[in-house]
Amino acid sequence: MNLEYGVTLLVLLYALYGVIKLFNLYRKTRDLQFLTLLSVVAVVGLDAAMILFGNKGMSWFSRFHYLFALLPLLVFAVCMHLGKVRSRAVSDQVMLRNAFHPYLAESALERLAIDFEQVKLSGEKKALTILHCNIKGFRLLSEKLGPEELVHLLNMYLSELSEVVLRHQGTLDKYLGDELWAFWGAPLVVENQNLLACEAAFALTKRLKQLRGDWEKKGFPRIDIHIGLGFGKAVVGNMGSNRRFDYSIVGYPARVAKVLSRLNKTYGTNILISETLKDSVKGRFVFREVDWVVMGKKRPFKVYEILDLMEEAPKYERFLEVYGSALGSYHKREWLKAKSLFEEAGRLRKSEGVCKVYLDRIKGFIHSPPSKDWDGVVRL
Repeated sequence: MNLEYGVTLLVLLYALYGVIKLFNLYRKTRDLQFLTLLSVVAVVGLDAAMILFGNKGMSWFSRFHYLFALLPLLVFAVCMHLGKVRSRAVSDQVMLRNAFHPYLAESALERLAIDFEQVKLSGEKKALTILHCNIKGFRLLSEKLGPEELVHLLNMYLSELSEVVLRHQGTLDKYLGDELWAFWGAPLVVENQNLLACEAAFALTKRLKQLRGDWEKKGFPRIDIHIGLGFGKAVVGNMGSNRRFDYSIVGYPARVAKVLSRLNKTYGTNILISETLKDSVKGRFVFREVDWVVMGKKRPFKVYEILDLMEEAPKYERFLEVYGSALGSYHKREWLKAKSLFEEAGRLRKSEGVCKVYLDRIKGFIHSPPSKDWDGVVRL
């Protein structure tokens, strides 16, 4: 009798230990197999408890024996339901991973698998940082190359630049010929998205300089790129037709990014950004004000060029001092003084396109002064 009691007690203790262990395993893994095993072990433990409690226990057990008999079945049914729910969730995760694989880096895809519920494919308005990049003089370049050479060059160019964007946690949007579109802030929210976008833009120009030599040795023409960055509220989601759609963006910040990218050709610059973007990454880059512009009926905004990283600031100190004075004189309509200062600034920096633009304007203003309501804003 003592041996039977001892064995039953041991079974009860092991059952309790098993229930606790299986429950902890289920909490860690969310594997429903552990929940099913837990129910079986719990019934074994209850049987052992009934034996230990004797007749009183058996009397209580006999009144509710049908519940204990159904317990494993009930748990199994719950597990089956939860399994279907989880299966659907896993299926959604796999679908999202496959859908976003062309747009995101592997690390971002892993985050997406965890935070997939925050993604709205149907469309939402979010604060996005948008990058537009294109090849300088692409039309002339495409006329010099044969079809196979052009396609090969574009594939190399877009592949290399795409990797830079992904390394900086950006989302690849689309390719349109030589154009590359990317954005930060969707489908996943990233910290310091403006800084990441600016760092990506600067890294794109650096990477292209590294590749340019090798490509020229292979007989490809020299490539330069123009980059524009915009920031603001834009709509993002799946856009297209019933046959084909892409996760893409639309809105004013995208227009700003494209316009700034195109304006690089006018000013002889590489990276132009909006004033709002510049203010959010102060202290990280060397900037210079390029111009005041206005698009349509929107408010005018200042355009800035990213010159270099902040650690290189000392070598731009004299140039920025002279250039800033020239810009101040220009807006005060001090044409001759501004002309002299822009000429000096142009001598301080090689291939200085912005100063040339202002010198051309000043030449016109000296002969034909602007109206009294002139505010220096360029209307696009």
